[in-house]
Amino acid sequence: MKKIFILITLIVTYLTHAQVGMGTNTPNADSDLELGSNNKALLVNRVANTASVVNPTDGMIIYDISTNCFKGYANGLWTDCFAIVPNPTIQSFNCVSGITTGTLTINQVATGVSISVPYTNGNGFTYPGMTVSSTGVLGLTATLTTGALVDGNGVINFTVTGTPTTAGTATFTINFLGNTCVITIPVYGTIASLNCAGATHSGTLVGGQAASGVSTTIPYTGGTGGPYSGVSVASTGVTGLTATLTAGNFNVGAGTLIFNITGTPSPITGGTASFTVTIGGQTCTFTRTVNAPPPLCNVSGQSVNLTGFGAFPLGIGTVTATAVNGTYLFPFTQTACSVSVATGPFYSTPTSDGDLRLTFSNPFTGRIVIVANAMGGEQLCVTNETTGLPAPPASLTNVCRTYISGNCVQCTYLAVPDATGNTGSGHGTMSFNITNSVSVLLDFSPFSGSSQNGTIYSVQVICN
Repeated sequence: MKKIFILITLIVTYLTHAQVGMGTNTPNADSDLELGSNNKALLVNRVANTASVVNPTDGMIIYDISTNCFKGYANGLWTDCFAIVPNPTIQSFNCVSGITTGTLTINQVATGVSISVPYTNGNGFTYPGMTVSSTGVLGLTATLTTGALVDGNGVINFTVTGTPTTAGTATFTINFLGNTCVITIPVYGTIASLNCAGATHSGTLVGGQAASGVSTTIPYTGGTGGPYSGVSVASTGVTGLTATLTAGNFNVGAGTLIFNITGTPSPITGGTASFTVTIGGQTCTFTRTVNAPPPLCNVSGQSVNLTGFGAFPLGIGTVTATAVNGTYLFPFTQTACSVSVATGPFYSTPTSDGDLRLTFSNPFTGRIVIVANAMGGEQLCVTNETTGLPAPPASLTNVCRTYISGNCVQCTYLAVPDATGNTGSGHGTMSFNITNSVSVLLDFSPFSGSSQNGTIYSVQVICN
């Protein structure tokens, strides 16, 4: 009896106070119920629709699943939704303009692969995440995490994971906020071996001549089928060439890959061009021989006098004189130290460094004989530009005064101090040996003075 009495007393006390606290010991005096938890929420009844409540009473609150919103019953009627969560919206969704980053290869785990798809006129609200499984090539999933649209145009980004089971095309059909589009990603095939040693070659490469109709065919084995991307490889050794493979599809099993070779090989003297190719998970290097073109001179002693700028026939080709750094064509007859010389076609002004470049259509071996004059401390340097080295003199003739330097390997000095210490005009004839060259530079430059005034009276090119 005593225990029953205590229980009745507690119930009466509870009903008398009428305030209930859950998560708090001090409920508000003006409330019947106060929830005091700081990490839990009130979960109201979730009903299929308002008709599920058979006898509604004013003051009821429900969550209507059919409309995904809260509703209340007041004055004998159910209210419209309140506390509505805004829906994200876009105007358009364009997979055609989507960008795929990274590549997919058969039987290899996708790493760093993503899809960015643009949309227009977003309203800035939050969109839900989603996953899309691939079709065509199976084994891949494109995942979009929950995020927020921008106000206007933006992109959504899918991460592609998984391992493609075949080569071909992986297709993802994306339905985003009521807009549907399809994006495809190629899944590249692989090969078991790439045999550069067994390559076959067509066409001929010649130094200094543009490649035409030149290709190399490389066999492979163990193809899985499926696409491969185009490849472009620059040559090493002999440079200036590019081997290009057009994108295509591997065979299942054995097949060949055809690389077209374009460009102009350098140096003109030829050598070996190497191409290192990586495709389908395999790498190998093939080489092509670059032949030297036939020499310019086909008869010993052939010669040509350059009487101006332009191309002059010699041997099986031409030698071309080109102005460099302010060289002018100025025919006149010069008398130096009482010695009359031939009419001089090439002249540089007192304020410009008049250089002359000779280019040969084919490698030239022979001599260049120059008659020149310089004013005030000038020097004439002759350089075989093909080798990058100074041309050694074959002979030097002192016509007027001592103008030849003690070491004539690099430059011929046309004006150096005489016995009295004066520096003046130098004038003379010099011959330089040229070996296997396609470009020679005749370069006036100051030596002991500041003058840049030089004249080349004549240039004779003689075949060995």
